[in-house]
Amino acid sequence: MTWTGRLERRDIGTGAWVLVTDQGEQLQLVGPVPPELRGRAVVVEGATADALGAAMVGPIVQVKRVRPA
Repeated sequence: MTWTGRLERRDIGTGAWVLVTDQGEQLQLVGPVPPELRGRAVVVEGATADALGAAMVGPIVQVKRVRPA
């Protein structure tokens, strides 16, 4: 699947990468996330995981790729 939105870093516990989609949904990202894209519009490719993360911001996405939008 593919999602588009703004990449955020949340300082919750050990920290979490979050994608705030264009529709306002929040997704916790797990996997390789380039820190230099923080705050930018990005496209995330990956798959939803059947789990709940410690950040509790929304569904977890196992990241395959993150690129600028």
